Amino acid sequence: MEVFDYLVGWDPIEFKIVSVQMIKGFDNAVAGMESNGNKIWEIPSSDAYDQYDYDMVQTVLKEKFYLK
Repeated sequence: MEVFDYLVGWDPIEFKIVSVQMIKGFDNAVAGMESNGNKIWEIPSSDAYDQYDYDMVQTVLKEKFYLK
């Protein structure tokens, strides 16, 4: 399992549940949690940005990027 974010040294995130500020899976995971609570969860793609679509993947040569 991969850690998404510890937020150590950061200000807390403020948002309203079910206000379309966060993805559905995040809203569902934090619903009912207490302030300063900890929880580990996994959000399925269907509750995030949608199912992974291999047809939308593009290969871009790194020479096409401008690097300073």
